[in-house]
Amino acid sequence: MIHLDLNDSQEWKAWIVDEFESKWSLNLSAFCALGPDGRRFITLVARNLSGKRAASQKSQLTKINAEIGAAVRAFQLTALPKRESDWQDLVVRFYEYALGRTDTKRTLANRVKDWNSNLAHHLETLRDAHDLIPLGVEIPRARVSEAAIAQARELTQLLGQPKPSPETKAIDKTLVSVSIGRTDAEYLEEIRDSLSEKRRVLEDALLRWWCQIKEHFEYGEKLVQETNLDALLAQLSIGSAGPVEKAIRLNTRLADGRTETTLGNLLSLLHHFHGSNCNAKDFEKSTLYFPCHATIRVPASAPSPVSVEVSVFDRISWMLGSLNHTDIAVCAALLMMRNPTFTSHSLLLAKVKDKNGRPYLELNNSGLSFRIEKPRAVKMSDSLLDDVSYELVTTLIRMSRRYRKRVIVSNPAVGNLLFLCRPYRADQIHRVPNLAQVHRKLQGTNDAGRDHIYQYFPDLDSVLPRGTISLSKIRATEGVLEWFRTGSIQRMSKKLGNTKRVVINHYIPRPLLDAWNTRLIRRFQNLLLAVAAADEDFLLAVTDFQALEDLHCFLAQMLEQHSTSSSSLGKELHERFSVLSNCDQGDSASRANLTVSISARTLTYLYLYQETVLKAGVGAAILDQPDPVSGLHPRYFLDLAELLRHQLPSHRNSDMREAHFAAESKMGGLINKTQWTDLLLRRVRSQHAQQ
Repeated sequence: MIHLDLNDSQEWKAWIVDEFESKWSLNLSAFCALGPDGRRFITLVARNLSGKRAASQKSQLTKINAEIGAAVRAFQLTALPKRESDWQDLVVRFYEYALGRTDTKRTLANRVKDWNSNLAHHLETLRDAHDLIPLGVEIPRARVSEAAIAQARELTQLLGQPKPSPETKAIDKTLVSVSIGRTDAEYLEEIRDSLSEKRRVLEDALLRWWCQIKEHFEYGEKLVQETNLDALLAQLSIGSAGPVEKAIRLNTRLADGRTETTLGNLLSLLHHFHGSNCNAKDFEKSTLYFPCHATIRVPASAPSPVSVEVSVFDRISWMLGSLNHTDIAVCAALLMMRNPTFTSHSLLLAKVKDKNGRPYLELNNSGLSFRIEKPRAVKMSDSLLDDVSYELVTTLIRMSRRYRKRVIVSNPAVGNLLFLCRPYRADQIHRVPNLAQVHRKLQGTNDAGRDHIYQYFPDLDSVLPRGTISLSKIRATEGVLEWFRTGSIQRMSKKLGNTKRVVINHYIPRPLLDAWNTRLIRRFQNLLLAVAAADEDFLLAVTDFQALEDLHCFLAQMLEQHSTSSSSLGKELHERFSVLSNCDQGDSASRANLTVSISARTLTYLYLYQETVLKAGVGAAILDQPDPVSGLHPRYFLDLAELLRHQLPSHRNSDMREAHFAAESKMGGLINKTQWTDLLLRRVRSQHAQQ
């Protein structure tokens, strides 16, 4: 909802209020110079924005103020035109100013996008619906170029990938970080394995943090259920008739948290008086009902925290079911990792029930699913929940059941949110989480405060440097890993809940495509250089290889890939370097057949093995470790699964296709039942501990 304050002749303001009663103000004083025309212009624009989401209203009105308002000041306008020709000139000047202004660092692609989707749209509405602009005035449209798509791809990043920064040091001779002597499959496997490893490390930290929250909450619930609140209040009030200081000393011992009994008393009092909220500043001194914060302890029987940095009051808050921004960030990251169809904004503002009171967590034919609203797409997004996701959603609802009632009375829209953040003071109620603060807690940047995820897991910085974790990166990573697993854009689009066009343009990261294209170009350049300088002493120096063995390995691969009849370059290659390869053996090896027994059962377990290994993030050292009996490597089975998942969907034999699709459908339900992932994670952790 937009409220306009246009009465003052010097300062105009707009107030935007969302459904959670959060307010934003916007200074529209740039239009004051237009007088009544400016007041009418702003009023009609606000009417156009009515019915939109508060975030859209804020975004669009801000852009109109920043572009058209700035143009009004730059042109020193005192009124809007009256004649059609003058209006046409002014609109063209607006267009030229928005796309050509030099006092902003915004890219041309973003300026074009804002003009076409926002500014031009509102000007057309003022012309067609409100008669402010004459009907004969033409509103120009900027031609959309490939720059917009390129800009969007540059913004798509994965876990552990920092923001691009300009290169200031001398560039190394080798352009590609991974040796170009490797085969294409090995190169992609290294990227995939690195991404899986980063995902595993992050997931391990998130699960440890969530488990401690759940354990503390269940421990606190048990103590609260064992406490008789009425008897406790009566006991505490007895001493109020005597000397106050003596009563405080006696009552402090009843709720100091040093034993399970006194901790249960403290939790019950916090539920009763403080709305399930616990902050150290609310215990600055002892009172009749609460001790001073310096005397509060937690008994040894309580669950252990994952870090010594976790404070006593954080642990007590978990026992009460209250979460801070770091806790919400961890829970949202876990849900995003397992349900990438959700977007970050929609997930953080997910609701528990619809407008008719029906829960969004429901049981259907496929299993338990959770639905969230995606306002930008004007649709609902649902996802089948695995065990961890179901446990997380149901536990969050249980944790908030006491204080949620108070929030609903104050603001039903806020009370319907899945994530509720604990307030700053005891006299406040739980509130809407600050979305920007949630993102900062994951990124661990300087403005994230002291209680971010890197403070509790310092080892995380060596794998995922600060600033490289976000909900959007987690979502993009899940999509790219699905692309690596299946090689299918369609499967990736289904995983993310987007169309194939959106996935290709926005979710396959530009750095990954750039690295791949650079690698292909550099491999061809090295091949051309090697053929041209085959008989020269400086052959090794002009290529990207550091040792002669690496160069020989690269040339041997090229001899396998390029036959003598493939091209003139292939013919020259074989004439100059055929000594490196036995052509007869190479041809017979390349024509060898792979025989695999195909059935729905064998494919199910092979695909299940691949999914489990990639989900567990098993490192390259373990994947390349041979079995002492058979001599086979785990990577062999991953390669076989990847080959079959690429080839069988389009196989000419219908039985092969049916076996593949049957295995794909069965595999999803078996991942959680087999618990192979937990087994592999325990093995990976033990091997890391031994190292």
